[in-house]
Amino acid sequence: MLTVVVGVGIWYMNRPKPPKPWNTSALVAKEAPSFDSRRVGDSKEIEFIYLLENATDADYEISSDSNIRITVRDKQGVFAATKLTNDFASLELPIFIPARQKAYVTFSIKKLNKLPDQGTGEAPEAYHERIRAYIETLDGVGSFVLFDEAKRYQIELPRWLSKAPPKKE
Repeated sequence: MLTVVVGVGIWYMNRPKPPKPWNTSALVAKEAPSFDSRRVGDSKEIEFIYLLENATDADYEISSDSNIRITVRDKQGVFAATKLTNDFASLELPIFIPARQKAYVTFSIKKLNKLPDQGTGEAPEAYHERIRAYIETLDGVGSFVLFDEAKRYQIELPRWLSKAPPKKE
């Protein structure tokens, strides 16, 4: 009888344990991102700047992308099966967000060679709206989602605004 009890105890302690569920409320983007374009060498990219709030009681830090996966969620809420590679998308690292604080995080989409250049004499606001029109061609994107596999955080990076927000007076 003792052997059975010990055997069951050993099995119980070594049984496969399911991973803990993804925490979707630890880090939250409070609004749609601002965005801008830039040229890096021969390539063009769009930077999305998100204001993330750390809702936890611990500081949040990412110093490398080894445990990070970034994927796309379409407008119907379905994830892409593959992660975005560093050749196409990246986070500006390192990231540090103190407990219960907010910080800006930059996410870039790279190699957008059809991204328009600013015309000579074109107003920055007009150029920004041409960038907005260009990124609207990324039609299937509902949001980007960052998965921190080490902490099991799922961070929703919402889609940009389709129209310019009203100007504040």
